[in-house]
Amino acid sequence: MMKKRPYCAEEIQDEAVKCKHCGEMLAKSREELPPKSNAVPKKKIGFWGWVGIIFLAIFVLGIIVNLINPGSNQRLESTTNLVTVEPTPQEKEAFERALYELKHPQEKIYKEGDTVSFGCTSCAVSQSGWLTPLSNNLPYQPDAMFLLVELTVRNDCKEPRWIHPLFRLIDENEAEYWTCINPFVGPDKGPSVDWGFALNPGVQKHGHIVFDVPQNHKYKLKVSDYGRNALIELSPKSVGR
Repeated sequence: MMKKRPYCAEEIQDEAVKCKHCGEMLAKSREELPPKSNAVPKKKIGFWGWVGIIFLAIFVLGIIVNLINPGSNQRLESTTNLVTVEPTPQEKEAFERALYELKHPQEKIYKEGDTVSFGCTSCAVSQSGWLTPLSNNLPYQPDAMFLLVELTVRNDCKEPRWIHPLFRLIDENEAEYWTCINPFVGPDKGPSVDWGFALNPGVQKHGHIVFDVPQNHKYKLKVSDYGRNALIELSPKSVGR
């Protein structure tokens, strides 16, 4: 007996297993035949399709944002009333000291009476003061005011050394002042230690340095020796000649 092939519509033998016309394998019964599918194959989205989707999404998002916040493109201006509080002198001094330490982190600030070490040299300021009243016996009169600084320098090495520290004054505006020619200040103040001197191991020398500076500033003594610096905060008082 002959039967018609469902795929190619050609007649083949009933006992045939494979179609000689289309090459398809034959099912033994109609129930075993694969169902016909009417589904339309899906088309893949190409590159330009994705680009269009992205631009459309951005456009829709912009519309949503404008609907939610219609004033987002306008600049808002507000006026704030500020209350100015004047700091106390102690707060100003603390701020100036902290600011200087930030600008000069390598320079620790000491006070009168503190011992400052420079490796093989130590220095300590005992006191400072303004030389008043001025005497006619002085070799010359100051252009501003004489500031006297009494200090002690010690050799901490195990061998004799030539001590030649460099002294400068620095005010709150970071202006620097050099020492001046030393007027006669009395034998109780000791000799000048500004020009260098020799010291044996463990020996210290007490003396003074003098500056001719304005009296309306706050000063720190900057001591430099062999590339190392230190700052000593001065609290000058009025002293006699």
